[in-house]
Amino acid sequence: MLKEGFELNESTLAILGELGDYMPGGFFIYRDEGDGEVLYANHATLETFGCQSVEEFKEITGNTFKGMIYPEDYEVVHRAIAEHARSADGKTDHVEYRIVRKDGAVRWVDDYGYFTQTAAYGGVHNVFFSDITEKREAMETDLAVRQAVIQALSEAYHTVWIINDLEKGTFSLYRGDTQGQTMHGAPIRDALNQMRYPQAHEYYVRATVAPVDQPRLMEELKLENLMQRLRETPHFDCNYLRMMDDGSERYFRIEFAKLTMPDGKMGVVCGFKNVDAEMRKALEQSQALSVALASAQQANAAKTAFLSSMSHEIRTPMNAIIGLNSLALADSDLPPHTRGYLEQARESARHLLDIINDVLDMSRIESGKMVVKTERFSLDQTIGQVSAIIEGQCRDKGLNYECHVGEGVSGYYLGDDTKIRQVMVNILSNAVKFTPEGGSVTLDVERTARFDGRSTIRFTMSDTGIGMSEEFLPHLFEAFSQEDSSVTNAYGSTGLGMPIAKSIVELMSGHIEVKSCKGKGTTFTVTITLADAAATAESPSRDDVDLSGRRILLAEDMAINAEIMVRMLGMHGIEVEVAGNGRMATERFFERPEGYYDAILMDMRMPEMSGLEATRIIRGSGRLDACEIPIVALTANAFDEDVQHSMQAGLDAHLSKPVEPETLLQTLKGLLARA
Repeated sequence: MLKEGFELNESTLAILGELGDYMPGGFFIYRDEGDGEVLYANHATLETFGCQSVEEFKEITGNTFKGMIYPEDYEVVHRAIAEHARSADGKTDHVEYRIVRKDGAVRWVDDYGYFTQTAAYGGVHNVFFSDITEKREAMETDLAVRQAVIQALSEAYHTVWIINDLEKGTFSLYRGDTQGQTMHGAPIRDALNQMRYPQAHEYYVRATVAPVDQPRLMEELKLENLMQRLRETPHFDCNYLRMMDDGSERYFRIEFAKLTMPDGKMGVVCGFKNVDAEMRKALEQSQALSVALASAQQANAAKTAFLSSMSHEIRTPMNAIIGLNSLALADSDLPPHTRGYLEQARESARHLLDIINDVLDMSRIESGKMVVKTERFSLDQTIGQVSAIIEGQCRDKGLNYECHVGEGVSGYYLGDDTKIRQVMVNILSNAVKFTPEGGSVTLDVERTARFDGRSTIRFTMSDTGIGMSEEFLPHLFEAFSQEDSSVTNAYGSTGLGMPIAKSIVELMSGHIEVKSCKGKGTTFTVTITLADAAATAESPSRDDVDLSGRRILLAEDMAINAEIMVRMLGMHGIEVEVAGNGRMATERFFERPEGYYDAILMDMRMPEMSGLEATRIIRGSGRLDACEIPIVALTANAFDEDVQHSMQAGLDAHLSKPVEPETLLQTLKGLLARA
């Protein structure tokens, strides 16, 4: 406050007294000699000491600077101020110390002083000061809390490294084991203190990590790899086996965390923790889970194999039953009552086939093996095929069927038309099944939205049937759920159709809703989104293909199935040659000149050589017609993976037994139209 040119004396002290009392903080002047006689103290200084007058201040301080300071702090403060005064650098000194108020309370103050020489008093110190007790207590509390947190965290680790400078690779051991019972003992700690991180990392791994984990930690703990990981995430950890002094190995974990150093640069905290009990328990649980998973996978594989085998074994005689039934019904001379029996037998056989298909579908869904294909298809054709099936069912039962297709629906899309058709047929067939004679079944298809090359299609399927109660609706999509077993027995139902339909719709990322009223009917709404597909040049119509006179090679080891197929196709003017297995089929094909056969119907399971192997041999022969001839799989294998194997082997189509005559004929017409 007192600069050169200002002469401190009794007169100027009086002036300072007038000015000093207007200062917001404490201000006093004391002599540099002896105990530091106080020459002046303003009113704020007196208040800081709890005094009402100068006399009280002089009484408790002796009117000296030494008397103002808490006794234990005086020597340190006096020495610091004296050294600063001797330096004569003209800068303000700063010290913090305690004082004792008149009431005995101890307070902290900060002191900013300036030393100057005067003619009247010699060297004097001009001091501005303020009470910082609350501020200091808050800082000390915060520091104590921080220290407690750091201590608590560090105690959770055997050792803590801090990488101070990532560029230079400098680090320090914040905390380390001192017990001498582990590889983190004092000798290694002392060695690490002499190194930079890259050398310390290599030394640590070789000295403490079990051989099995050394290569991995050598790579993972490189400084550049740590930096990269911490740029991606603020913290991460790695586990490893550590060698102990007694020769044993224990699991340890290093936990890494990013921190900001005082200079603003990034640092890294590395905490080393013993996790041996935790890791061994986790490994035991993991091993138990692996065993359970392997057991489940084995059971699932056995279940799949069983169902596949049973499907094949059941479908093979079913093929004969349905085939012979179809041939018998083709006899125009059948007596009416016999025709009625055969038609009932056909319906029972088809119902049994539906049950088999439902069980297989549920098995695929539960095992997660049901997949949705993405292929180009015509939604018009799919709706037409569904309508043809349902219209026939309604006609046979005396129901009215209507189908309405809204604008914008027609066209080509990318999706699984087989699964879409299955959902619609499942729901609509149920509608037919549970609607009494004279009722109606309706299918409405409309496009509700179109955006970014995708269309949302809504299928609404309604009936005027027996309906369902509101209480039962939440259970409708549960497997084998039946509201009334007597009704189910009367109409015939497996209780699997709706769960299968719902699962398929959800696989296509769609949703299904149902509304029903007992005695009034039911409405299902299915909504799916499909990618639009551009139209291409139309293939020749199947209706334009004449099958009469076509020559087909049939590979079938079951004599009864071969006889049915020969007679069924013969009714349409198709000439059929039979080979008893895959080997005989390949021999027969190569014996004939190129172009002799128009198509091959190939059973899959046959003795000596399977249909898949026979197809691969024919396709790989290099003969011109071998690459182009349509080959159709006729098999009792009905799983999706069986279809995929057929396609991969070079087959053009996969038809599951029992094969519907109309489906086979339409498939042949479609393939021959493309040829």
